[in-house]
Amino acid sequence: MAKNFTVIAPNAHRCSLTAVANDRLDQVLETACLQLGFDFDCHDLSHNRKILNGADLVRLSGLANNATLEMVPAKRNKAIPQQVDVAIQLISGRWTRKLQNDTSILDMLKECGREHSEVITVDCDEGVPVCTYLQKPVKGELELANTTLKDLGIYSGTKALFRYTTMILTKQQRAGLADEFQRKEAARAELMKKYEATRAANRQKEEIIRKREEAYDEERRIQALRIAEEEERATKEAEEAAAAQVAVEQEEPSVAPEASVSNARIEYLQSLFSQVDQGQFIPDVSSIVPAPPEPVNNMFPLVNFKFPNSKPTPPKVSAPVVPLHPDAKKSRVESTALPHPPAPCERMARYYVPDPNVSAEVAEGFFDPTTDDLQARQAELSRQAKAEAPLAFGNFLEEENRRRRDAAYLHTVIKFKLPDQNFLQANFISVERTSALYTFIRETISVPEGVSLSLIYCSQKIPDSDANTLVMANLAPTATVIVSVIGARMKLNENLSTSSQFQVEEIAKEWLCSNTVYTPITQLYEDGNTANGNQPRAKKNVLAKLMGKRGK
Repeated sequence: MAKNFTVIAPNAHRCSLTAVANDRLDQVLETACLQLGFDFDCHDLSHNRKILNGADLVRLSGLANNATLEMVPAKRNKAIPQQVDVAIQLISGRWTRKLQNDTSILDMLKECGREHSEVITVDCDEGVPVCTYLQKPVKGELELANTTLKDLGIYSGTKALFRYTTMILTKQQRAGLADEFQRKEAARAELMKKYEATRAANRQKEEIIRKREEAYDEERRIQALRIAEEEERATKEAEEAAAAQVAVEQEEPSVAPEASVSNARIEYLQSLFSQVDQGQFIPDVSSIVPAPPEPVNNMFPLVNFKFPNSKPTPPKVSAPVVPLHPDAKKSRVESTALPHPPAPCERMARYYVPDPNVSAEVAEGFFDPTTDDLQARQAELSRQAKAEAPLAFGNFLEEENRRRRDAAYLHTVIKFKLPDQNFLQANFISVERTSALYTFIRETISVPEGVSLSLIYCSQKIPDSDANTLVMANLAPTATVIVSVIGARMKLNENLSTSSQFQVEEIAKEWLCSNTVYTPITQLYEDGNTANGNQPRAKKNVLAKLMGKRGK
């Protein structure tokens, strides 16, 4: 039964082939290489990332119909002659020998005929020599002379067994064998012409791609040099500007503070007088009387206190010009990153066995939202969006809610559910990173190297990184985390304290007493303002209140 295959070349081109059951996979590869213009000796066939043996027959390869095969680089060069073990089964016995795989079948028969007289190597009236390998016969002197062991897919590490027979044919039948061989050679010559043209086109495309890659690398190198020169020039200009600024400051004469303040006041008053109508009386600058001193508060004498001989505030010096840097965007991103994590607090780790009379554990998937919950929530949000209008931008609300949540949840209590169904409680600061959970577990539980350790919360794995805090991971102020250890048994440290569930809850209450209530703000109007028709005024008042709080 014939099977269809699709072969994909390294340049992503593909071709469709049809092979019969007794065809070898090497024949499929050779036909694909001739059509796509690739070297047969430098490639192999692979299926599902597995290299296929070219000597296997299609019916024994296990490949399904319409399978997709890939051409991959061969691990060894097939063009190099290799030594193989061959055997010929005769009527009188079996002949074995080690030969090179570039030896023709006719030469192998001639070497066997030196020891066994029953072997004939020429076409005659007595018969035509026939060698059968894997149920495929090679008949006639002409075909035997032009077929090598390599053509049959025999390479190093392969043991091949041939069966030798003779077939009596008439002259017309022997001539028919020669004609059939000529037709096969003519078809192969046509494929070789197409192969040469396709191979030349492939080499031309590879040359174009290579030149493009070289041009791209050269452009990147020139761009890097140009950026380096610009950075060096900008740094040099900044240093020169800073040096000039320092020199100017050193050359300026020192001015008494009182004189500079009075001169500035006179100049300001003169600018005001110049704007007054010329018909009005303009007093002389010298006649300006300074403002009377502020009255002294006898009840609170320290209200008007000033340090004696206080030095005036030095003038602000403009910062030197900072050169443009290609990593300016990166520096801005780093400036908005999370602050440095605080020092770990006292964990107060307690190991306890849950009391069945106190509380019952909730199933793991209890809090997972169902389809009905999501549909109901979506309908509720749609009604709110239609009935109420937005108040502030989403990024402002997120920032304000994050600030309120961080200010409300200062401390966090984490309960770790261990594989033995018991619990381990510990105290954390809410701004600590999620990696602190993994560090605590590794210090408390003996976990061998190479063992997979996972912390799961609400069916999601908590990342072992410094990118998120406990508040950002929704673990504050309290959370129950499942500890998953795969590949080893859990073993607690000997110095771990054991307590009752009541004592553990008292420790948690004492640690969480510093937290406050978190009240998030929403971006929607209140129902009273909307119903009374005061919607614009309510929006203005509430937005002003929020912006005022943010400014403080």
